[in-house]
Amino acid sequence: MIGSHVSWRTSARRAATGALAFAMSVALVSVAAPSAAEAEAVVEVSKLGFSPANLSIRTGTVVIWKNTNAGHYPAVGGTHTLVADDGSFRSPPIGPGASWTFRFLNPGRIAYRDEGTPSHTATIAVTGDPVRPPAADKEVAIVEPSATDYQTWGYDPVDVVIETGATVTWRNNGAQGHTVTADDGSFDSGDMPGGAVYKKTFEAPGAFTYFCKPHPW
Repeated sequence: MIGSHVSWRTSARRAATGALAFAMSVALVSVAAPSAAEAEAVVEVSKLGFSPANLSIRTGTVVIWKNTNAGHYPAVGGTHTLVADDGSFRSPPIGPGASWTFRFLNPGRIAYRDEGTPSHTATIAVTGDPVRPPAADKEVAIVEPSATDYQTWGYDPVDVVIETGATVTWRNNGAQGHTVTADDGSFDSGDMPGGAVYKKTFEAPGAFTYFCKPHPW
């Protein structure tokens, strides 16, 4: 395991003849624990302002602003654009009945306003340690830049970083069949002809090595 990251590393092996035959035979996967669970808080926005106007949350919380206006109204209108004084966020125009969300990853006190009605202001107090963004999915291509030169075959990118809960997608961009097979048997793509896709979601921390069955040397 590598800290709080997940890494994929390919390594080449030499065939009995000593020639480098296949560069994608083995890879290592390390999976880290997930980020803090996501909480939610709701702020209603209307022609009267924000409710609540003062909100206290923990880092990692997603704030949902809901425009509770029944429709557009004269002079002021029914759309609201939220702007943080420190520039940390700016919403698109939020129409009646619509909503907008923002996740607060870092502690601090953020003042913001309704751009269309600057006298309507509010604050959000965020406490707790900084948190990482949610796990992001990644994709790895199985490539054969040269159909006759096995030394050019491999995974691209060679290194991928993910967190627990993320999904890795392998896409065979080559013409030959390949597999993505864990040494411990925890996952196996089966034969992947050209154009095939295999997905694996990593739900728990751990370290895994995997290889290509047709080309295990």
